[in-house]
Parts: sequence; C-alpha cells; structure tokens
Amino acid sequence: MKRRWITVTICCLLLSAAALPQVGFTRKLTANVPFDFVANGMVFPKGQYSVSTDFSGKELLLWSTDNPKYSTFLLNQDILLKTGAMHPVSKMIFARTNGQHVLHQIALQNDNHTHDILHDKDVLELVASR
Repeated sequence: MKRRWITVTICCLLLSAAALPQVGFTRKLTANVPFDFVANGMVFPKGQYSVSTDFSGKELLLWSTDNPKYSTFLLNQDILLKTGAMHPVSKMIFARTNGQHVLHQIALQNDNHTHDILHDKDVLELVASR
C-alpha cells in the first residue's frame, strides 16, 4: 500500500511539473559577423549569428544561422549603464586578443545594461566605457 502511494505521489509531481511554464530563450539579436571569432573557447567562422537570452538574462545562447553546429551558451555579468540610459541598437562587441577577434560584450536594444561575457584567464577583459 505504501508503495502505491509513493507511485501516485511521484506521478502527481511529474504531471504538475509538466504544467509549469517551460524556460525558453528569446531571440534578441541577429548580426552578420565579417570575420572568424572566438567565444567560450570555440572558434566560430564568419557568417550570420543570432543571440537569445533566457528569462533571467544571465545566460545567452549564441548560434550560427548558417551552420547550426556552431553554437554555445555564454555566461555573463551585467554592466549597468547610467541611470535612464538605454542601448539604442543591438550589437556584438569584439576585441583582438592574441591575434584573434574575441566576443567580449553584447549590447541589446532597449536594455539598461551590457552583457559582459565571462572568459578564461588567458583572455584580456575589456574595461567598461560607460
């Protein structure tokens, strides 16, 4: 009898979990990148890329719209802009490090912050300019 109640409880929990809203990513930016670049330790070829954010904005999904094998999740820290300031346009911000273009920041239109991409220790960080 106890086993049956445990089974019924687990089934109810699974069914109620399925009813919760699913966490998804929302496309925020599409850009044509004219050069190869590095993000999250991977080399990405030049081409068209999209960036999506999860509901918290702490995780970004970067993927090639030309070749789906080029995709990665990016962790970031938000750099707040001055009070009342908003990004007028969306853009990807790159820097040359060790002869390679490295994706360092993503600015999304109408956001009051910049997404500063977290890197390994071997990549120089940008200094916030705002």
